[in-house]
Amino acid sequence: MPGDKFSGVSYVPNFMKKILQAAGLASASVVILSTPAIAQESGKWYTLKAGIRGFYDDNIYTAPKGSPSKVSSPGVEFTPGFQLNFPSEQTRLTLAYTYGLIWYADRDQPGVRNRSYDQSHRADLGLTHTFTPRYKISLYDQFAYANEPDQFVSVGGGIFTSLARTKGNNVRNFGGVDFEAQLSRLWTMNVAYQNSYFNYTDVAYAAALNRMEHLPGLRVNYQLTPTTVVGGGYQYKISDYTANTLGAISRDKNTHVVYGSVDHSFTGTLLGSVRGGVEITDYKAPGISDETNPYVDANLNWTYNPGSYVQGGVRHSRAATDAIRFGANDILDSEATTVYAALSHAITGRMRGALSAQYQLNDLKSVLSTSSESDKYLILGATLTYKINQYLSTEIAYYFDQTKSDLGVSREFSRNRIFFGVRGTY
Repeated sequence: MPGDKFSGVSYVPNFMKKILQAAGLASASVVILSTPAIAQESGKWYTLKAGIRGFYDDNIYTAPKGSPSKVSSPGVEFTPGFQLNFPSEQTRLTLAYTYGLIWYADRDQPGVRNRSYDQSHRADLGLTHTFTPRYKISLYDQFAYANEPDQFVSVGGGIFTSLARTKGNNVRNFGGVDFEAQLSRLWTMNVAYQNSYFNYTDVAYAAALNRMEHLPGLRVNYQLTPTTVVGGGYQYKISDYTANTLGAISRDKNTHVVYGSVDHSFTGTLLGSVRGGVEITDYKAPGISDETNPYVDANLNWTYNPGSYVQGGVRHSRAATDAIRFGANDILDSEATTVYAALSHAITGRMRGALSAQYQLNDLKSVLSTSSESDKYLILGATLTYKINQYLSTEIAYYFDQTKSDLGVSREFSRNRIFFGVRGTY
């Protein structure tokens, strides 16, 4: 996940690098300016990957309980991909691509003949150049084309705008530039710009979520003690919504975020991070008052054994939402609170188990309604992997998604998925 990175600075102590890197593991929120990480494998300029998994999905259209649209199906998922690394003394270029093909044995709704497969594409680009040990610039871009929301955002504290599967060829692109500078032995600075683009084909989701976001910002950190880094920053976020096909009130807005931060190493294996401040949102629709709310992003990471760790945290900030009230279309966004936890345990040298849980509460901002309405998301996951050799591993996984909503049962659903398969890397 995105996070603070100071590895290009030669005289930052190793233990401080661990603090800053671990603090970034669970920081994918609006105020953290950073580059999406692409896995790197030293000494090899290419990596080939492929996975094939059988699965059973009991609600492939994320339909409400009792709906005739609720369809279950077994199927097969195939995900080949590659990564190319081009390192030099001061510059590193990384390219990665993954293709997804999901085939369903039976997903026809009553009286409707549907295509038996879905496709997805994900491409990543990363370019890092170190001018000197004190100055580094990173450029990055991440493109996703998919039906499923979990291919647009990562579980583990990332704020979801929807858990529902959407029809059509949906696109998300996320990119930016990040400049890091070591100003002195104790001071570091980061200047960055991020851009996000979302485009949904389905009319309802397009009206609610199609947008372009611009996110420039500045962050400064100070090494207060050998185990503590304090800092703060500012971001200005412009959200321009590009679809208004349902006649909804404009969701365009500008957001100011001011925050302070503390990253601390309690022990060599227990690291904590807190970012807190205020978020002020200026809505562009006529007559809509500004919103001021707290911003919080806090997490703990504990490596309790080699290769085994626990992490958890909480986030609170404004977020986009797919909620639309048909007939009024008065919902602008939400104030989202997310609590998450993850465990990864090395059972043996070859076997690993992992558990994850995330709960998200979206308090919806409604212009016309005087009542307080909300959406609730619950996301659970469990995986068990066994490494056969350096090239092959097997995997069994289970995922559970559930949505509850004050807007009615049409937005509520639950979904169970079971996967089993093989992954290869060369």
